[in-house]
Amino acid sequence: MRKMSAIAAVVAAGLFSASPAVASASQYTEDIPTARSSKSINPDEYEARARSMFSNPKRYDEAIKLFLKAAETRDVGDPIRVQDIIMASRLAYYREDLGRSLSLMQRAADEAAATGDVLTAAHSYMDAAFLAKEAGTVEVVVNLVRKAEMLAWSPLISALDKEGILARIRSA
Repeated sequence: MRKMSAIAAVVAAGLFSASPAVASASQYTEDIPTARSSKSINPDEYEARARSMFSNPKRYDEAIKLFLKAAETRDVGDPIRVQDIIMASRLAYYREDLGRSLSLMQRAADEAAATGDVLTAAHSYMDAAFLAKEAGTVEVVVNLVRKAEMLAWSPLISALDKEGILARIRSA
C-alpha cells in the first residue's frame, strides 16, 4: 500500500505544468450499453467505415461515432469492444477533445477490468492518466495511476508485463 501511495504522491507532486482548464470528463460520457443492443449490422462494418476516415481529420467525429456504434453492437465480453472504445478515445484526442478522449479511455479501462482483461485495463488506465495529466486534473491522475498499479500486481499479469506497467507509472 505504501508503494502505491508513494508512486501516486510522486505523480501528483508537481510533474504538472499549468495547463488550460478542460471541461469535466463527465460532460463527455458516451452511451455505450452494457449489453449487445443490435445485431443487424456487423460491427466490423462500422469499424471498416470508421477506418476509411482516418485520412480525413474532418471526419474524425463521424469515425468516433462509428467506433462507438461498433462497440455497442459487440457482446459485453468481446475484447474488440474495448479496442473500439480505445480507438474512439484516440480519435477524440486527435480532434483535440481532451475531455472526451479522457472519458472514453477511462470507460475502456473500466470495461476491460470488468471483463477480466487486466493487462488492457492497466495500460488503458495509464493512457487515461496521461490524458488527465495533460488536462491538469491531478486528483484524477492519482486515482487512475492507483488503479493501474493495483492491476499491475495481479497474479494474472506476467512479470514482464508488470514491469512494463510499473515503468509507465514511474514515467508519469
